Amino acid sequence: MGRARGSLLVGALFAGLLLASCSDAPLSQMGQLTERWIAAAPQPTTPVPTPATPAPLGLLAIDGAVTVEWVNDELGVPQFTLPEQVVAGVWQRSNREDRYLQASRAEIAAALPGLEFPELIPENVAFITSQLIFEPSTGQLSSDTLAAFGFWSVKPYSQNRSVAQLAVLMVSEAEAPEQPVVADTIGVPEPAVETRCKELGGSTVEDCQATTLADGCRAWSLDVTDGWRLVWSAHGYEYDLFVRSASNTDLLARMAGSCSDLAPAPSVAATETVDGTQAEISVGTPVGASDS
Repeated sequence: MGRARGSLLVGALFAGLLLASCSDAPLSQMGQLTERWIAAAPQPTTPVPTPATPAPLGLLAIDGAVTVEWVNDELGVPQFTLPEQVVAGVWQRSNREDRYLQASRAEIAAALPGLEFPELIPENVAFITSQLIFEPSTGQLSSDTLAAFGFWSVKPYSQNRSVAQLAVLMVSEAEAPEQPVVADTIGVPEPAVETRCKELGGSTVEDCQATTLADGCRAWSLDVTDGWRLVWSAHGYEYDLFVRSASNTDLLARMAGSCSDLAPAPSVAATETVDGTQAEISVGTPVGASDS
């Protein structure tokens, strides 16, 4: 009996302690502590990556120290000498649908006498593509653009253009002599600048200005969303040069100033030293018909 009463007393005391511990006062204090902890806890943040700015491109000279592969030189030297015959020979290789037809340096030089090409090219260029541009309905060269050159850091068309194609040079016929042209940029009327910029520009052009090259020739500098364009005329042709990721137009002006007559590929295969052994440089396999 005594032992039973003792057990009941201990149980009553334990129940009282349990009820006290579960009362509103301790819970409210716990809630206040929790609120203070939540308020003090740092809010999680998601880091926003900063877009990488492409490093400004430099220029390298096409000479014995720089190995650049003209991928269409394997097409060889034309069998004819007259420009119209050379054009017809290139058209014979077409499927009668594509406008951009692969052509060697020798073919383009023969088809477009006096055409020039820069001796300074963007660094990291390893391949150059070259095409004549046709009007499929006639089999003749296009009336707006005659030739295109692409400057690639890797094998052409193996990667996205925005990554691998560093520059593009488009060539067309210059304005006819009877049409008014601006000799220099001093005193150029604003309407003339605006009109020409509208002709050259498009949705990607952010700024367009008349400028003068080092040799005194008139040129047009266009700031586009992913690089710079420079347009100038020389010896009957108009050149439209685009360089991706260029920081300013100075680099393009230097390329334009280095232009000279487009020279055919040398008749003797170029060689380079690999581990002390002379090895022939491959000119590559012509790629399919595609623009620049």
